[in-house]
Amino acid sequence: MMMNMRAHKAIYAFYLIVLLGITLVFLKIKNVRASDNIIFVPDDYPTIQDAIEAANRGNTIIVRPGKYVECLKINKPLKLIGSGINITILENAGNGHTVEISKEANNVLLKGFTIQCSFESKWAGIHVRGLNNALEDNYITGHHYGIQIYDSSLNILRNNIMENNIYNFGVWGLFLTHFIHDIDLSNIVNRKPILYWINQHEKCVSQEVGYVAIVNSSRIVIKNLSISNNLVGVLLAYTNNSLVINVTATKNERGLYMVNSHNNVVVLNNFSENHWSGISAISSSKNIFAANNISLNLNCGIRLSHSYNLLNTISENNTIIGNTIKSNKDGLYLEKSNNNFVCGNTFVENTQAAIVSDESSRNIIRKNMIENNEYGLRIIASKDLIYNNVFINNSIQVDIYPYLSSSCVWNDSYPNGGNFWSDYKGVDEKSGINQDQPGGDGIGDYPYTIDAKNQDRYPLMLQCLENDPPKADFSQNPIEARIEEGVLFRDNSFDVDGQILLNLWNIDGEYYWLSKEWVKLFTEEKTVTAMLMVFDDNGAINFTSKTFSVRRFISTLIILAQDKANVREKIEISAVLMDEDNNPIVGALVYFYISDSSFEDFIGYAPTNSFGVATLYYDVEKEGNLQLKALFMGNEKYAGTSTSKSLFVKGNPYTFWIFTSLLAVTVIFTFLRFKKRIKMRRETLGKL
Repeated sequence: MMMNMRAHKAIYAFYLIVLLGITLVFLKIKNVRASDNIIFVPDDYPTIQDAIEAANRGNTIIVRPGKYVECLKINKPLKLIGSGINITILENAGNGHTVEISKEANNVLLKGFTIQCSFESKWAGIHVRGLNNALEDNYITGHHYGIQIYDSSLNILRNNIMENNIYNFGVWGLFLTHFIHDIDLSNIVNRKPILYWINQHEKCVSQEVGYVAIVNSSRIVIKNLSISNNLVGVLLAYTNNSLVINVTATKNERGLYMVNSHNNVVVLNNFSENHWSGISAISSSKNIFAANNISLNLNCGIRLSHSYNLLNTISENNTIIGNTIKSNKDGLYLEKSNNNFVCGNTFVENTQAAIVSDESSRNIIRKNMIENNEYGLRIIASKDLIYNNVFINNSIQVDIYPYLSSSCVWNDSYPNGGNFWSDYKGVDEKSGINQDQPGGDGIGDYPYTIDAKNQDRYPLMLQCLENDPPKADFSQNPIEARIEEGVLFRDNSFDVDGQILLNLWNIDGEYYWLSKEWVKLFTEEKTVTAMLMVFDDNGAINFTSKTFSVRRFISTLIILAQDKANVREKIEISAVLMDEDNNPIVGALVYFYISDSSFEDFIGYAPTNSFGVATLYYDVEKEGNLQLKALFMGNEKYAGTSTSKSLFVKGNPYTFWIFTSLLAVTVIFTFLRFKKRIKMRRETLGKL
């Protein structure tokens, strides 16, 4: 009995010790968490937002695997770390961005989440306003915006995947600092990488990417891309002298967004079905928009505007020529934009206005087809020059905003005239500056009146879009190109009834556009096509091309050596290597051989010196009629060549006499020995 009681006490004591140990371990874990500033969800707090609100600045929040239906607002620096994509899932709860990093929150790390939304909304998966934040290893899907960075700076993005959002990715801002982020190719939209370049120059974007941003850069070529479902398809921020060509940007919020970017060329692109605009340019000047298809954008086809924040800089001196602008809300919207040239475009079936001029001045709008729009033009407090356009069957040809004064000039001087109006009711029976001379002149006798301050004095009776296209032509010197030799291409194009506004070269797949002359070096043998495309001031295009070959320089080789030699004689062999222009080829290896009909032996090789001469020495071993051969195998610049010359080698003249003398000595020596042996034998026989 006593033994049983003792056993029970021992068991109770054991359990008590185990329970005490577990308690101490738990308290120790709690102390470690507190000391390491780590919070676990749902261990310490049931929701992630509760943990965020309870956390101190700089704390780490670890979120266990599971699904959390929340909308998070992060307003302090901390680390929020999930257990990985498809393991920790954050589902939008319907009351805001799924994750918002507020303007007050800097130095936030968001890592390892699937962030999703299962219903239609206007929210973002991740909306960033703070600075110096890091987004890593997240998967964002099902939102209006995937990752939206808004007026923020210095964020780092790594290994984030965005797909099946209406707009997967975008960076928005006005100041240069708003576009300075570290975003590399590991970030993916629509299964294609994000390309985000800052401070790059003279580079080409040609790889298949899902988003392009070029920031504070110059002389960048963006070509042959298809980009969709982003806040912006192509972003040019503080970027100059660059080219956008053959890009299709559709179903973005904006197809092309330019901020404070100048002297760029945007040509032969398709910007369609974007929500806000095909092209938006803020405070951007001296750009050329030519021969683009801009259609079915829900707000504007092209919008030029200004920003008070950017030193009150306006968009001015832009050229808009030869574009097809169709079925947008507004075709072209000029907002506080001056001195722009709009010519040779087709504005058709835009549901509001073909062109809106809003508080703008000194824009030249001429030779445009403006047909079947709700409004041909809408003028709001503007003063522009508008002539030689064709207005056909617009519901309202021109709408002048009644509460602000607008006074545009609607015609050029006589006899160039004004515009063609499909609803003009006048006749053409008179001529002259005042239309008071007998005989018609193609100009209506009475003005086309828009309102009291706006009238076309010289309305045209016929459509006036006739234009002789430019003649594209260029010369090439030299005609036959050689490797590493500069080839000069010179533009000789002309326009008989106007001027050429843009010349665009494509030489061997590379584009050039800032000069009428280019010097191009080629580094390998190939067939090259050079094309020149020119655009005149009426938007007409013409092009020409030439195909030529690039070859290596022809090389020549001459052997300098004696014609005759003796066996075992050391001879000097030199080879002179020159190009076709008689310039020495320096530093090239020349290989030397000696041969006859039965053998060919390699002698050695030597490099050419500054005079193109390669020299070596050779001990002749064989006699006969031999051939010396020199071989240059060629390199990237020079074609290979070889040459040879005869060498007669005879035996050594002293060889016969030496051999005869040795033979005589041998015979005499043998005779003397034989004679001595005979004598010795006789002496031996005599003794016997």
